Amino acid sequence: MGWQQKRPTLSDGTGVNLRSVLAYCKSAVVALEDIGEEDAALRFEMFAEYLQKDVANGKPFAFTHKSLGL
Repeated sequence: MGWQQKRPTLSDGTGVNLRSVLAYCKSAVVALEDIGEEDAALRFEMFAEYLQKDVANGKPFAFTHKSLGL
């Protein structure tokens, strides 16, 4: 058989980690606030807070109402 390119998967080491997701959230907050989307920015802030306070401190990354700010 010839060489075949491996199909990418979400676990292929794309460099996504907690720090990069937090940076994304912070950038999203700034961009959304710049265009007057405070409600959307607040959701990103709450998600980042959930990641920092819960996930970074050892709780599993799973859906919770807290992660949505509810």
